[in-house]
Amino acid sequence: MIPTSPELTQSIGIQYFPDSNHFSDADGLRWFPLLEKLNIHWLVLNADLKKAIPESFIRKMLQSEVNPILRFQFSLVNPPRPSDLEPLFSAYGKWGIQYVSFFEQPNQFSSWSPETWVQNDLVERYIDRFLNLAKPALGHHLIPVFSPLFPGGNYWDTLFLEQALKSLNRRHEFELLDQMVLSAYGWTFNHPLDWGLGGPEKWPAARPYTSLPSTQDQRGFRISEWYATISKNILGRELPVFLFESGFPGPAQNQVVDPNALAETYQEILSPGNQRIEVNPSSPTITFSLLTSEDSHPEHQNAWFNLDGSITTLGEKMASLLQQSIASKEISHVEQVFNQIDTYLLLPSFDWGVADWHLDMVRSFVKKNRPTLGFSLRDASLARKVIVIGSEDDFTEDELNQLRLQGCFVDRIQGDGTSIATQLAER
Repeated sequence: MIPTSPELTQSIGIQYFPDSNHFSDADGLRWFPLLEKLNIHWLVLNADLKKAIPESFIRKMLQSEVNPILRFQFSLVNPPRPSDLEPLFSAYGKWGIQYVSFFEQPNQFSSWSPETWVQNDLVERYIDRFLNLAKPALGHHLIPVFSPLFPGGNYWDTLFLEQALKSLNRRHEFELLDQMVLSAYGWTFNHPLDWGLGGPEKWPAARPYTSLPSTQDQRGFRISEWYATISKNILGRELPVFLFESGFPGPAQNQVVDPNALAETYQEILSPGNQRIEVNPSSPTITFSLLTSEDSHPEHQNAWFNLDGSITTLGEKMASLLQQSIASKEISHVEQVFNQIDTYLLLPSFDWGVADWHLDMVRSFVKKNRPTLGFSLRDASLARKVIVIGSEDDFTEDELNQLRLQGCFVDRIQGDGTSIATQLAER
């Protein structure tokens, strides 16, 4: 069952990796505790047609009270057949997924071939493709998300959305319209965040494909108000909106953004009592970009965390902002994650004391890297990274999983003395 609009608007989300390759149990253990402690309850995942996101990953995510939004970025020129997606829809519906988005920017020339772009009835042909996937998804209790449109765009986005909703209404797709969620890009286009405030009712002179000096339009962070007005005029009610890449000047993949400037924008969005995110039907669920990525990825500069779990400059600023809305106990846990100790070298201890040979084998590593050295799992939980010396007999996998659940990156090293010293030298 779809949440009501206020439930959607009360949460913050973030884009996961920019690819679809990081869905292991270890990934879940690393990232879900951090999201939980930051009070982030929506995660945007890029989904693949060829393979399902593992059930264990999805169930662990839902147990952490993180709600996934799956984005299938299919080609509009060669869209998949509904039968190709039936197994995925069936599995995702059973596992508890709710929201699925199909296609991206159907109002852009680049999303179509030159031949298909110039054909008549572009919106109708998009709706045909959308319904081919959205209706089977509904049959498996999945909620379709209308494709995000490029603000403005080659085919003006507000015109495209208006004609699309009219088409769905005319086709009597009432079950879909009762549940469907809109999506949009929360790009600022370097405007103030209140650009377009009030929607078309406040700015009636706004016109497609035209920028008038005394008029504002939908091309800004307040785009959801314009989309809500369109849906209310056509359907009699405002559809909820997922807002992707919120706060970016433009498309995230094309932006080199100063983390300090981006953090200032995020701070304005998240300011307590800010009317931009007050609970009303036209307020969007705000999702940011980007949780993490491979260090070599071009979007990594926008990530909150590095691949090893260490926090970036932007991440530190966002953690500080988000902590303001977290209870004091939760803040304490978040602070533990964010690098009170960088690296903790965890050694076994015994009833009779500490083994000299353990100390001897780590001596060179300690002199070179100066980690915090100790024998306490509790103290280790305060570190960003924990290097564990010892086998399952010394520290069980359950104990190490508890460290991972505290947000630690855990690296176990075991073997004989020479092997352990060699492995440490490679760290």
